[in-house]
This record gives sequence, structure tokens and C-alpha cells, in this order.
Amino acid sequence: YSSNENVSLFGMKEWTDFKEVSSELKNKFTFYYASPSYFSYKEQSIIPFHKQFRSKYGADLTKIACLGYDATLSIIPQVLLGKKQEQGLISRYDIVQSGIGNGFQNKNGYILKFEEFESKKVEWKKK
Repeated sequence: YSSNENVSLFGMKEWTDFKEVSSELKNKFTFYYASPSYFSYKEQSIIPFHKQFRSKYGADLTKIACLGYDATLSIIPQVLLGKKQEQGLISRYDIVQSGIGNGFQNKNGYILKFEEFESKKVEWKKK
């Protein structure tokens, strides 16, 4: 693969955390990975929420705050009340229990493209 520049790689987000790997990914390859959430201050759904959060709490919004918000307003009503919520603020959900007595698993998320040392959301069309 190193001799061919027209290669798309699919892997794990952790690969982007290693400086040696991320520079190689940025310079030579198109790299995609799956993630249950996507946080960016540039995202249209985040901009107004961030403004409200900043004015109310005097602090910048963080990914952890958004995940807590999503968990509270999306996962808990689905698991406890049976109200299905597929889209949170930064997360997508399809919570499934595979068998009685087993835990729950999220089977939805985002495909992200690593480009210019930044992750960007890719919209895939289901066929």
C-alpha cells in the first residue's frame, strides 16, 4: 500500500492519536473510522447550543458535557421508558439488547474522515 497513493484506509480512531501514524495518514492516505459520536464547534447543531451553554455557565462546551447531555436525554428515556431517540446532540443511537439478560449495545454512529489532522463527518447514503 505504501507505493500507491490512491488507497483508502479504514481503521480505529486511536491510530490518529499517534503522531507518527497520523502524519503518514494525513500525507498519503484517505483514512476513515467509525465513531458513536461527532463533536465539532463548527457543526450547525452545536453553535447555538454552545452559545447558550457559554452564557449560562460561563464556560466552553466540551465533548464530555455533550455526551452527558445525550445520555440523559436520549439513552435513559429509551432504556427506561421505551421512547426511541435516534439522534442526540453529538451522538446517533440504535440501542439494542441482544438477548434477555444481556446488556445493551449501540448499533449506530458516524463515519469520520481524518483530514488535515482533523476528523470530519462523512454522510453515507444507505442503499
